[in-house]
Amino acid sequence: PPENQREYLIRAEQRAAAQLELIGDLLDLARLQNPDLCVEREPVDVVEALLETCDALKARAQEKHLEFTVSTPDERVLVSASPKHIRQLWMNLVSNAVKYTEEGSVSVTMTVRDGRVITTIRDTGIGIAPEDLPRVFEDFYRTKAAKACSQMGTGLGLSLVKRIVETHDGRLDVESAIGEGSTFTVTLPVITGSDPDGPLSHTPTG
Repeated sequence: PPENQREYLIRAEQRAAAQLELIGDLLDLARLQNPDLCVEREPVDVVEALLETCDALKARAQEKHLEFTVSTPDERVLVSASPKHIRQLWMNLVSNAVKYTEEGSVSVTMTVRDGRVITTIRDTGIGIAPEDLPRVFEDFYRTKAAKACSQMGTGLGLSLVKRIVETHDGRLDVESAIGEGSTFTVTLPVITGSDPDGPLSHTPTG
């Protein structure tokens, strides 16, 4: 019947999209792991990149009837980074929060303190079990809760996030509990000095 054919086509498209995502993530991981390849950096406004990401995901959150809140500084916040990697960083973390939250809320908060920009993505989703927490940033690792739900995933998103943060001299922290949601916190050094187009210097993140 036509209905079955349509369903088969949708599934085929989903598998093809998943394969493309997997290939892209693998290529990015390989580049970030290779010490001989230098990540090209430039001044990137992390506020603008985060707001663009949240705007792109707002409709999906609304479809799921989630409370979706975003709080950022009013001014530009510049980091020395690869624009592509910063966009990947926010997209992976915020899309995961929306993907694995069926009810409740997703909140994204960015603040600047002591030469660092601190971004927190908090959700009320499925959460991560204590035994899974030490492994969530491993390549291809998916938690039991993630496997149990209907959402597709490659198991590379969080490992890519960790590599991006470390490559940009930052820090990544996670707190979570099963059934209570997760909180991911990214800390990155901001560009110091008044001329964003001049030589870049930054405060290392410990």
